[in-house]
Amino acid sequence: MSCCSDAAVINGGYTPLSQRLLEYGMDAYSDLAPNRQRVIMWVFIFYDQNDQCPTCKQAFDGMFSWFNKYHLLDDPVRCVRTVVEPEPEKNLIFVDRGSRKLPMVLFCNEKGMIFDELFEFPGAKWLEEYILPYIQNDGRL
Repeated sequence: MSCCSDAAVINGGYTPLSQRLLEYGMDAYSDLAPNRQRVIMWVFIFYDQNDQCPTCKQAFDGMFSWFNKYHLLDDPVRCVRTVVEPEPEKNLIFVDRGSRKLPMVLFCNEKGMIFDELFEFPGAKWLEEYILPYIQNDGRL
């Protein structure tokens, strides 16, 4: 068997991570399908909310407060979709990433391609510096 034949078998059963993330996000928002807001960014949060410390809870709430401050979760033009996975250990995307560190926050473009990955909840200063310009530039890095 040649190397090209092996590659075809692997590619036949492989789904790119960006596609899996996008499908995961679309599934989470399936009830909003008729509401065709333009999604400029996906934020996938893998966080066991049952095992939270006060610092993590405050940082988690702070991150959402920042998104709400700019109305990014309901903006029809610059909409940010967030998906919180409360049981990361049961999620194949989290498991496939090979990390055991929580929280894990993935920032993805509208096609599900990761452009940043954090293992903590970002603060307002970081969001202002790295995420707000992305949104203001209409999703272009």
